Amino acid sequence: MAVLSDAETLDLIYNLEQPILRIADQAAGYALTLEHSRYRRILDWLSPIPYLEHQQRHSERRLQGSGEWLLKNDEYLAWQSSSTSAIFLLHGMAGSGKTTLTSAIVDSTLCRSSNQAYPALLAYVYCSKNASELARRDPQEIMRSIVRQLGVASARKTIHCAIVTEYEQREAEAQTEGFDVARLTLQDCVKLILHITESDPAIIVLDAVDEVRPNSRYELLDSLQHIVKDSVNVVKILATSRDDDQILSLLTNATKVRVEANLNRADMEIFVHDQVNLAIKHRRLLGGHVSSKLQADLSKALMDAAGEM
Repeated sequence: MAVLSDAETLDLIYNLEQPILRIADQAAGYALTLEHSRYRRILDWLSPIPYLEHQQRHSERRLQGSGEWLLKNDEYLAWQSSSTSAIFLLHGMAGSGKTTLTSAIVDSTLCRSSNQAYPALLAYVYCSKNASELARRDPQEIMRSIVRQLGVASARKTIHCAIVTEYEQREAEAQTEGFDVARLTLQDCVKLILHITESDPAIIVLDAVDEVRPNSRYELLDSLQHIVKDSVNVVKILATSRDDDQILSLLTNATKVRVEANLNRADMEIFVHDQVNLAIKHRRLLGGHVSSKLQADLSKALMDAAGEM
């Protein structure tokens, strides 16, 4: 039987202690006995953005096999496996499939987390300039959604103590003054995220940051960079955007990958093949009477004309 040295024994004890300490940190960080209506009030106060619905919608629309090239990309894998906080920016022209790639990244992260004993916290927001969902282009609302996702364990219906404390202080002030409970500012959100990630690493994914209001977009990106710079634990941020000089210049230290035809050709082929098949199936193309050769020629012509699209 091998005899361990003192140094090896200490390393073994340390490695055994870490999961136990992690569990203790998590238990200390969450309020476990919130009454249901109070739990709901705090969630509504934090953020109304239905992030689960957005992910489900984009995930269901994604064709099988789409996004695989990015999940195998060397620069993406280096960012994903790095033990230091970092920002990854995926950018490209409109229609190049960035939102599809975002949904693939989120699904991949969720799948990987389900097989880990102590997965990183995950938050994601699909930004949008849709006039009916103004919260999705507002930096403060986006950051509040991130706080909610990182600080609320929905499966257990528990909320991080730092959030509960913040809410209770504001609620007391509001009751005294007769006002609504004050919402979190960008600075409040950064502070809470840094607090929450003291005991857990985190991954934050933001799609279409170019759709955030241009005159306040820098506030969102500065806040994210502040988190990466000052986090005690590892915090990784992935953002997607159309080609935008302001965003590229603001994220000077990010790893940048541009979606180009040589990278996403497989995704384009999947999409074109699917659209041609649908057109034939629904009799929108020559009444559905299309030979295999014509179908192949048509797909090739569409691919050649698509460029980076």
